[in-house]
Amino acid sequence: NAKLTQLQFERESGKLIPVEEVKIQAFNAGRRVRDRLLNIPDQVAPLLIGKTSIFEMKSILKAELTKVLAELSKNEFFDDTNE
Repeated sequence: NAKLTQLQFERESGKLIPVEEVKIQAFNAGRRVRDRLLNIPDQVAPLLIGKTSIFEMKSILKAELTKVLAELSKNEFFDDTNE
C-alpha cells in the first residue's frame, strides 16, 4: 500500500510518466532527427553547384551537419506541444 501511494505521488508530481507517453515522445524525437537528416541534401545541393574542391565541399557539408546537430541538441524533443 505504501508503494502504491508512493507511485501515485510520483505520478501526480510529474516524476513518473506513463510508458506510452515515453514511447510517443521517443518516436517523435526519432522522426524529427530522421526528417532533419534527410533534409540535408536539399539544403546543401545548391551550395555545392560549381564547387570543384573536395575540401570546400566537405566544409559545406560539415557546416550543415554541425548546424543540424546543434539544432537537434537543444533537446526540444520532450515538450508538451503534442498534447
